[in-house]
Amino acid sequence: MVVNGLVLAEDGRKMSKRLKNYPEPEKVLEKNGADALRFYFLSSGVVKGENLNFSPKDLSKANNLILTLFNIFTFYNLYRGDFKFQKEIPKSKYLLDRWLLSRINSLIAQMTKLMDAFDFPAVCRELSFFINDFSVWYLRRSRERLKEKRKESLAVFSYTLSELTKLLAPLLPFVSEKIYLDLTQGKIKESVHLEKWPKADKKLIDKKLEAKMVSARKICELGHSLRKKAGIKVRQPLAKLKIVPPAGEQRAKIKEELFNLLKDELNVKEIETVIVLPEGEKWLKIAESEIEIALNTEITPELKVEGMLREIARQISNLRKEARLTINDQVAVYFKTESKELKNMIENFKEELKEKTASKSVMEGEPEKVLIKKQFEINNEKIDLNLSK
Repeated sequence: MVVNGLVLAEDGRKMSKRLKNYPEPEKVLEKNGADALRFYFLSSGVVKGENLNFSPKDLSKANNLILTLFNIFTFYNLYRGDFKFQKEIPKSKYLLDRWLLSRINSLIAQMTKLMDAFDFPAVCRELSFFINDFSVWYLRRSRERLKEKRKESLAVFSYTLSELTKLLAPLLPFVSEKIYLDLTQGKIKESVHLEKWPKADKKLIDKKLEAKMVSARKICELGHSLRKKAGIKVRQPLAKLKIVPPAGEQRAKIKEELFNLLKDELNVKEIETVIVLPEGEKWLKIAESEIEIALNTEITPELKVEGMLREIARQISNLRKEARLTINDQVAVYFKTESKELKNMIENFKEELKEKTASKSVMEGEPEKVLIKKQFEINNEKIDLNLSK
């Protein structure tokens, strides 16, 4: 049974025309949309008989969740190419694909129980956790694979989006409809609201993998905190990370593919599991949630050059975004600097820069027609970058 509480003003008093202590409904809907308002109420205790102090700030969080969802779908559209939506359950050997398939099917099973119990706040929390995992973890770490248009990953991506829209349909009816129809191009059902409630595929649920991924994300969180403490940006590669994993099953040998994921996220060359962390000035250590890690903060000349190269690639990518170029737009990159170190580095790694930034050429000088330009510093050395079509 569902029993609604009262929606009160932000100060806890009853909303009143006399007090004028409530926002105008039309303006709230115009700014946030009906779906955001609906999700905000469903995620609160007001659907469990509790009173709710209406908060525009909390409502904006629901709106941000919807924006994240659209960003996920926009990302898919950006890299889908000529890939066609497939209704069949996909298969993939890639670690993050297997994890995402497990997560979405675990979510289906969990949401089914929660919906049967009319526990809407818990339903909304689980959906929020999943959308955050999908965006912050899966997309960021699968970006290069999706750029390569790997069919198995695109199939997993589209399947997950499809199942997610079915779960969202009762909660975000307009948003789920928009994404579902764009995703399937109307070739499956005329509306997401004509779809049956999804059933979890237990064969795809791997709780051990999900648990290992939680530990991996915790390791990354701790690693990033050590980088911040040392004042070393993530774009600067480091040599080594050593881990003392939690006791029990996690102390077993961690698969190489999970190590590769950690290396990419933390930008370290080597990861090693140990029983005791090393000592010394070049090692920074931290321990939390039964996980202990040590990061080697020494930056060798070779690592310094690689970090500079990454910074230049990032600046070129930012210029491409500012110029609103697509991944298919190739540009010529021109650079100008007084630093011999930067000149030599760019000359030695021209091909790598071209590949990383979708550029047809990288050369010293200035173009006749400048598309966009910027001056910035790398290791206190100034460099000008110009893009030209």
